[in-house]
Amino acid sequence: MLPLGLPVAQGGDENVIEKQLSYLRSKFRDRAQSHDRPGMAALAEAMVDPDIEVLLVRHGQDEVPMKREEYEDLVRGEGQGAAVIVRTICPKGTLLNLTAQEAFDLGFSDGIVLSREELLEARGIKNARVIEVRPSWSEKMVGYVEQIQWLLLVAGLVLLYVEMKIPGFGVPGTLGIICLALLLFRNYLVGLAEVPEILLVLLGLALIAVEVFLIPGFGVAGVAGITCLALGVIFSFLPFLVPDGPYEVHLLTNTISWFSVTLVATLIGAYVLSRYLLPKTPVLSRMILDTGVPAAALEGSAASLNLGAGQARVRGGDRGTAISHLRPAGKVEVDGKLLDAVSQGDYINQGERIVVVRVEANHVIVRSAAAAMDREGTA
Repeated sequence: MLPLGLPVAQGGDENVIEKQLSYLRSKFRDRAQSHDRPGMAALAEAMVDPDIEVLLVRHGQDEVPMKREEYEDLVRGEGQGAAVIVRTICPKGTLLNLTAQEAFDLGFSDGIVLSREELLEARGIKNARVIEVRPSWSEKMVGYVEQIQWLLLVAGLVLLYVEMKIPGFGVPGTLGIICLALLLFRNYLVGLAEVPEILLVLLGLALIAVEVFLIPGFGVAGVAGITCLALGVIFSFLPFLVPDGPYEVHLLTNTISWFSVTLVATLIGAYVLSRYLLPKTPVLSRMILDTGVPAAALEGSAASLNLGAGQARVRGGDRGTAISHLRPAGKVEVDGKLLDAVSQGDYINQGERIVVVRVEANHVIVRSAAAAMDREGTA
């Protein structure tokens, strides 16, 4: 993002850049002219436009900063000897930068002070009451979050991805939402994220929650949720919803490019986490069902799950008990083994008897035993 008030020095549409520079030149010129100091407008404009050349010109008894065009107009009006160039303050093609001493010598400042006490004394208010304004906690937070904003985005998306890969809802999903909430809060405080963007993100999270809690597998709700989440995050970095003009289109394109890089980093992070860290870390490995056999060996209702030496093999038709509520994901116990499971059909309450329908790569699909008996009786 570009700081407000700074010109775009390169790239983008030339007409847009000229409009920006024209606006900034006028603002700097008006501010300088308000102090009624000869030559200050030329210095101020040269600070924002590299095409302005500033000369130090001797005119009569005074030495005054002038733009090249102003000097030439003066010579045409009063004659060649009316003004003499002393030196070039700022050559064309560079922005003007002044040291404290240079600014004082050119009349751009009233003096140089080294402390607050010297400043108050120079202004004739030595005994003035001084009130210090310190950054608030929110301003400090905005500055800190801004330094890690893309890291927060990657972490939030990776954690939500991990949450979608495991049954139920737990630590990864909570941490992912916290990361995105911090990012949105920062953008809201600086005036970028407003109600539409926040609603888009909330809608995306709601659709993902529906996918996780209510709909087995991954389908339309999950895709729509991720889309809304991505759009909400992208537009929370922009001061508009619909781009108007080449500059805003360029800004939107740049933001989407950064977001694409973020997605690539997210995919890499998710792969590394699910492939290497989760299965091999004792605490995190509990979130993944270790089948012990290749996924290709699991086929439909006839599939079996190798749970370790001396332990039972889980097959379609095996019965067990729901250890937690399945809405639709949760935990079940089959032959003394705790498994991740997803309910097929209605919710299953804790303690209810279940029947294994089939075994998939990282969880089992189950049905209420009572519902299964009713279905068989109806058949």
